[in-house]
Amino acid sequence: MNWNFPIAEGELQEATKRYMRFKRHFKLQGDVGDRVNQMLDEEADKMKVRNGKDRPLSALIGPALGKAMKTFQAVERNCVLGFGEDAAVLLRSNVNLLINIAYIVTDENPNERCAEWRADTWVRHVKWVKQAYEQDVDSTGAPFPPDKLKELAKRWSDVTIADRAKKLPQHHYKIGYKFYSSLEHSDAHAIGGYIGDWNEIGPKIESGPSDSHIEVVLMHNAEVMAMILHFVCRYWGIERQDIFDELARLFTAFSQEPKQPIRQPCARFSRSG
Repeated sequence: MNWNFPIAEGELQEATKRYMRFKRHFKLQGDVGDRVNQMLDEEADKMKVRNGKDRPLSALIGPALGKAMKTFQAVERNCVLGFGEDAAVLLRSNVNLLINIAYIVTDENPNERCAEWRADTWVRHVKWVKQAYEQDVDSTGAPFPPDKLKELAKRWSDVTIADRAKKLPQHHYKIGYKFYSSLEHSDAHAIGGYIGDWNEIGPKIESGPSDSHIEVVLMHNAEVMAMILHFVCRYWGIERQDIFDELARLFTAFSQEPKQPIRQPCARFSRSG
């Protein structure tokens, strides 16, 4: 592996060891990534911006896939370096994206749901600029007239993310999203996870790279990426059952592989007290 950014040699050695401890999990990331790239190589000509009423949604689906792919890779790289908790926060953003894309694409009127999504995003952007910089956003850039903008944004916000997630297997929201949100919000339970062993001085604070959360995050990361690909292909009418059958085979084979016991090493840069 050729690293072109400044990381201490010891960290690279630990990353290599961590990769070997979770080799089957990292292999799954590579296998899923290969299928995504295969789909792009062979079906990219079908992923085009459409005209007319389909234009806004079709213009967002492509970038959404690109965002998902970049975050998918970022999760993997954080995990190999021992930052599993931080990888979980990144994964949460892809779960959020999966929920929204699934909700929109599977709806009877996806263009209307997309309009609500865009309106809600604009309203939140305007509010943020006002609060952060005490400035007004030029309304000529708004995607809809003021009255329609307010109505559409309200319709989106009236549907909670828990309700939007009902289009998916519920473990994505009830287990994944809720769990990652605890880490993202740095709540008391998440903070407690950084406490190591106690000694006569006090708790050892585990602030360095470790194997914590890596196993569960990598498994879910691969599944979320595969499902985002599924809904993107569904939108564009891309039928590649061969690729999705192969993805299903990969996940089945992974789940049936015997698990090797993983020894948790002590984190570096730990401090007592």
